[in-house]
Amino acid sequence: QILLRSMLADVGDEQTLVSGEDRTGMLFALLTLTNKIGTLLSAIVFVPLAFADFDKTPGAANAPLALQVLTGLFVAVPMAVLLLSSLIIRRFPIDEARQIAVREALAARTLTR
Repeated sequence: QILLRSMLADVGDEQTLVSGEDRTGMLFALLTLTNKIGTLLSAIVFVPLAFADFDKTPGAANAPLALQVLTGLFVAVPMAVLLLSSLIIRRFPIDEARQIAVREALAARTLTR
């Protein structure tokens, strides 16, 4: 969460430099929206659990298939999604040098106004 917000702030600075308009608030709103949509979509896990006859009653004995589905949904799927997102994040184009240049350009623009 912290890394995404930091990256978003970098993108906001870059967009402010390019467009001349500060749209950081809108970008943070979009990030919050996607977080909420992701939380909403997490309810999808109940569908495969229902097909596997998972009994959510505390202390209930579940079949091995139901426990394997539960393990897959709560371990394997998040690991795969996080691996994919880490591959995407590795290609993030704004590195430290670029961020310093953008901040300096924004500061120079502010001083000339």
